[in-house]
Amino acid sequence: MRIGIDATSLPASLAGAGRYIRGLITGLASIDSDHEYVVFIKKTDRSRFQHIDWSNINFIDIPYLNRPARLYWEFFQTSHVITQHKLDVWHAPHYIVPRSAGHCKIVVTFHDMVFYIFPELYSWVKRATFQRALPHALRMSDHIIATSEATKNEIVHILKARTDNITVIHSGIDEAFRPTADARLLYRVQKRYGITTPYILTVGTLDRRKNLQTLIQAYHMLIQDKDPGCDLVIVGQKGNGHLELVRAITERNLEKRIHLLGYVEEEDLPILYSGARLFVSSSRYEGYGFPALEALACGTPILSSPSPSILETTTRTGLVVEPVNVRAWCERLDHALNGTRRSDRHLENLENYAWQNVADKTVRIYEQAAGQSLGRVSDIHRQPLETEGPVPDACSFAVLKTIVYADLFDYPLTMEEIHQNLFGFRASRTMVAAALKTQELTDLITFEQGYYMLKGRSHLYEERLNKTEEAQRLFERHRKLLYWLCSCPFVRMMSLSGALAFKNCKEDSDIDLFLVIDKKRLWTIYAFLAVTAKLIGKRELLCLNYIIGRSDTHIKDQDIFNAHQI
Repeated sequence: MRIGIDATSLPASLAGAGRYIRGLITGLASIDSDHEYVVFIKKTDRSRFQHIDWSNINFIDIPYLNRPARLYWEFFQTSHVITQHKLDVWHAPHYIVPRSAGHCKIVVTFHDMVFYIFPELYSWVKRATFQRALPHALRMSDHIIATSEATKNEIVHILKARTDNITVIHSGIDEAFRPTADARLLYRVQKRYGITTPYILTVGTLDRRKNLQTLIQAYHMLIQDKDPGCDLVIVGQKGNGHLELVRAITERNLEKRIHLLGYVEEEDLPILYSGARLFVSSSRYEGYGFPALEALACGTPILSSPSPSILETTTRTGLVVEPVNVRAWCERLDHALNGTRRSDRHLENLENYAWQNVADKTVRIYEQAAGQSLGRVSDIHRQPLETEGPVPDACSFAVLKTIVYADLFDYPLTMEEIHQNLFGFRASRTMVAAALKTQELTDLITFEQGYYMLKGRSHLYEERLNKTEEAQRLFERHRKLLYWLCSCPFVRMMSLSGALAFKNCKEDSDIDLFLVIDKKRLWTIYAFLAVTAKLIGKRELLCLNYIIGRSDTHIKDQDIFNAHQI
């Protein structure tokens, strides 16, 4: 089964849904070799997955798109993508699903319903976009994954959804979130962010729904009544409540006591959790509540508002206070700071939040949506790859020949490209993946960021990225000229071939063209195009390297070069 995952919504700074997407893909890579995954991702986000096993995952680069352009791609263009890649299941992990999907099954993840519950906290554009997108996702989906029981109940209540096709799968947390006892490491990280005293920590995008205004007022009241000697550290990227938060801090002269760190490096976050006296979440609403769970995983006590999803995932560990009651928050802060650490008893449940566990449950949803029952092994730590018997020598040799041929063009290959262009042998993708792991091939090839190449040729990975960018620039520079060629009389089809077709261009690369022309006009049009190219100074740029008549499309030259380049 081929499963497509839309990962184009990964933000520059990972939070919430971004953590979910990365964690799910990481988990799928580690536990599922039964299915093939095609992940659509911005090229700049590839590095986020460099640590995973790519043998069952093919990453497809999508150009960087701003939000409106990305939403357009997700809604209108993914239908073509689904057909092109012959996908059986499409997973939309952030609400937006294709306008149509043909026979492909749709799985969508709902993280929260905040645009319905607190619409006043968002701009009318964002509100209108998601209040249209969510009902459409509900109508199109074959199955819905809700990240909490609270979210499932809201979907049913607000959108009048059926319950039989909604499954709750709690999101996971990364293994990095564990208690840190290294005093020198704690000191070094805290010093880096200007933290020199004990501190209370809160983490989350600085949105209005996070209710940080109440927290600021309560903290100010606390240090006026009975200063506990703790600063307040706020971690999170700017959101729609950032300016109001800065104003609230300035009006109370708390600049020296409240630290706005912005987005911090991911490797520092577990350290900041571990060093905090207390973690607080004053949010009026959470669909899941990653930070509270991460704090508990790091052994830090929590104080939170009674968001159902937080109470659900933390099993009511910690103290709870009404979100907008400033006096109650002040009293609870004082009580929590003078209490004992209560979160250690929750650490034993962390295995339930492993991303492998989340991935295993999600694969079952894919299979259910597609109507498959493959008798999958329930143990999530099973062997990552199983084949029927040893890999045939002919398969390994075909894989090697394919990589060697591409090397002639300084062109490293992805797993999918090796499978699609395999020389002289018919093999499943699983067989190709197994061949790449045999001792014979691992001695001869190397793997870099999703690409396979001969040993000693690791530099080709960077070269391919650079050549891809150069190919895009070459095409954009001559787009109008190519469109004009397409519109010439008697030209029935024109396609790119050679280096530009493979996005393998250097600065001095030409443009190879494959043309289908009315047979009776073939030489006339060829001469016309050649002379025109000469007159406009583009004869060295345009290479009319293969031309055939419309009524005779059989290519007589049956060789490897034509098969791959045309």
